[in-house]
Amino acid sequence: MAGIFRYDQQTIFQSAEDIPAREEIDIGARLRVNDDNHWYQLEGYYSLSDTQADIFAINGYHSWQDENSPWYIDTQINSRWQPSHDSFDLQYALDASISIGQSWQRDTVHRHQWQVTPYIRYSSADLDDYLADEQLNSSIFNFYRENHASGWLSYYQYRYQPWVDNYLNFGVSSGSNDDWLSLDYLKFNSSWNQYYHGHIFQVGLDSYYRFADDHRATATWQYITRFAWQKQVNLGSFTNGWLKLSWQQDWVWNNHNISVEFSSGNNQHTGFAPFAHDEIIFPALQLNHLLEHSDYEQ
Repeated sequence: MAGIFRYDQQTIFQSAEDIPAREEIDIGARLRVNDDNHWYQLEGYYSLSDTQADIFAINGYHSWQDENSPWYIDTQINSRWQPSHDSFDLQYALDASISIGQSWQRDTVHRHQWQVTPYIRYSSADLDDYLADEQLNSSIFNFYRENHASGWLSYYQYRYQPWVDNYLNFGVSSGSNDDWLSLDYLKFNSSWNQYYHGHIFQVGLDSYYRFADDHRATATWQYITRFAWQKQVNLGSFTNGWLKLSWQQDWVWNNHNISVEFSSGNNQHTGFAPFAHDEIIFPALQLNHLLEHSDYEQ
């Protein structure tokens, strides 16, 4: 069980209008359970916004990893609820997805992973609600969600780790349009991850190529740089926490996003142990991984 506090700020610089920074604060809790090769997670939080209506979210997640092969299956359901306000009714949005993939490595240096994710999205709000309610939260209704109510996502990722305390990630991913046949975008990403005296740093570069379609007049490139820092904080004999800070800069639209998150709970004995295959904070510093390095070196 862990508590969650997250602050997020988004600022747009290039605009014909003077758009103020949008700020959001999420407060909630997360429950995680591991049963052999099954991982379960349930989280709920209340999100306060200075420009949109507040919402609360309830999300469920399950991951299964096959014991004898690199196959895994993830399922996820996310829900967001906007309470009624003024003369507007309650609105909600639901997202559901299932991911099927493989994650494998021949040695301690090279790791590969691929995944395909069909998804479906639903919102009780429509265009009329968007035009009528100026405070309608964008996570309930936005034009991208409306135009991509279903489809698939896919990615391949390669991790190169010849060292114990740092590694490089390279990946390519894509997503479909609502027809499931045409591509919406291609994404190329890379990141460098470093552990140093209890601190974890990440620097990354993402490049998007968004195809022209019925909802996008011309094809566009998008370049995003990322920086993140996190540290595990000792809060006593029964609890522990993570403090995380991230910054993201979009160089095409010239906006940035800053996020600060703090989570705590009775997880002091887990250390760097992964919760599931896709939530490995720093694999090289797990005891099993260090022993694996030692075995290969002999």
